[in-house]
Amino acid sequence: MSKANPRRRREPVYWWTAEIADLRRSCLRARRLFQRSRGRHDQETHSANYASARRLLRVAIKTSKRRCWRQLCDEVNNDVWGKPYRIAMSRLESPQAKQPSSPLLVCGAVAALFPRVLSGPTLRLPRRAEEPIPAVTL
Repeated sequence: MSKANPRRRREPVYWWTAEIADLRRSCLRARRLFQRSRGRHDQETHSANYASARRLLRVAIKTSKRRCWRQLCDEVNNDVWGKPYRIAMSRLESPQAKQPSSPLLVCGAVAALFPRVLSGPTLRLPRRAEEPIPAVTL
């Protein structure tokens, strides 16, 4: 399996820190050790190590998100078009839909979505002002 291209790395989320990266590394290591130790005598210790590493990672992520959210809220008051705006707009952007390249595809889609009706309802012309309006009865 080929490794990911190191030049095309995704930009980390705004709440990601070096501490979280270290905790994630240790959590993944603990998970691998736990998975390898299944059915062995040291399974319980590796299970406990993995659970504590996961808990530490989860707590660190929650505190970092909370701290960064407060910073973003404070930053909005200072710079409206800054980082908070860019984060909000990146969530609202959606990928553009591709247009069909073939006219036959377009015709087929239109024919499937809008079938032709040979005998449709007849449209009545609007009433003229001089025609009486019939009374409504219940």
